[in-house]
Amino acid sequence: MRTIPTTLAPSLQECRRLRNYSSMVSIIYGLEHPLISRLKAVWKEVPKRMLKKKEEMSLISTPINNFKNLRTIFDVQEPPLVPYFRMISDILMTQLSSERERERERD
Repeated sequence: MRTIPTTLAPSLQECRRLRNYSSMVSIIYGLEHPLISRLKAVWKEVPKRMLKKKEEMSLISTPINNFKNLRTIFDVQEPPLVPYFRMISDILMTQLSSERERERERD
């Protein structure tokens, strides 16, 4: 019997391979949602190697320290990549601040 976690595991790994961190984080957060994470019988069916991969990706996507682990990955990876949506606003704000600063220096 295929469970939700075992069905999503290949998608999760493919998202990471494609550097689609937005979808990867969304899948992780969905799997960690209380309605899914409390299904003990379902999680018993998931192979240990899949659980280990999920835990690795959970560590990457943790919001602790303003997504420090994800930001570290973004710093070392070559484009293209799809950042996690919550971080896009940070990137845009940084870019806008830089542009405003350059404009002030010109004036």
